[in-house]
Amino acid sequence: MAKPKSKPKDRFDESELPEEGAVFAFQLKDGRFGACRVLRKLPIAKTELSEWSSKKVEGWCVRVAVTPWVGKNLPKLAEPLLQQTLTRTHHSWTGNKEVALVACPPNGEFEYVGVLPTTGKDRRQQETALSFGDWPREMWAEQVLMQWEWDHCDRQKLLAREQQQKQQAGTKADQAAARRIARLSKMSLAEFRRSRFCSRWSMIAPAAGVAETRQSIDEAIGRLIAMGKKPPRKQILAEIKRLIQQWNKVNEKHGRFMQTIERDALTTHLADLLIVVGLDDDPVLLFERWENL
Repeated sequence: MAKPKSKPKDRFDESELPEEGAVFAFQLKDGRFGACRVLRKLPIAKTELSEWSSKKVEGWCVRVAVTPWVGKNLPKLAEPLLQQTLTRTHHSWTGNKEVALVACPPNGEFEYVGVLPTTGKDRRQQETALSFGDWPREMWAEQVLMQWEWDHCDRQKLLAREQQQKQQAGTKADQAAARRIARLSKMSLAEFRRSRFCSRWSMIAPAAGVAETRQSIDEAIGRLIAMGKKPPRKQILAEIKRLIQQWNKVNEKHGRFMQTIERDALTTHLADLLIVVGLDDDPVLLFERWENL
């Protein structure tokens, strides 16, 4: 018999995190490498991460700075840019530092390079982003490459290329949205009820809060089914209001854990439900009318 998969660990001891000054390389979209460096280790309880956690505050985290270095091969520790922090000035950015507070070790996408001793200035740098679940490699890689192109390429050609890519992405998104609407329009409430709700919520969401949110959706769909095939719009909207107000209660009960990720997911679930029941109301407006998250 296969062993059951263990639950992913979401808190780490000081010894489980990389040492201060550790440099890691990661791959960029164009095949080159970027790099980041650990500036400091801190107990979660002494950081802003503790304010976002709905669980007992424990474990350690690391403050990580992304560097502006870009190269075809792994960097040498003597590279001066490894001791600098990426400053975003591309497009409309006005000088934000790319520094994150992360509550876990790096995964296999990061290759250990070595250690550069940190200075007092390094240790005093402040984070501009927070992450419980992972080292956000894709976001860092995107920022490093965009800044490098902004500094080294023809900006007019760069902006023109990005505009073309944006148009292509918009077309693909429109096509995907049309397929989604067509699929949901043919779905019954009973079929929709079997969907996996809240599946991508962040790790800081308490298990009880997730379970109660899912239960509230299941119960709301059950009440809509009991109304029959074509209930009046007024009755459906009353049920939608009741559901959103239930989300408010769950959020308050569990320490107001519903942040951007959770809100976006709930809005998506609400949009899907409206399509299934045949209403064309704007899910965002309905959500904002009754939510208190």
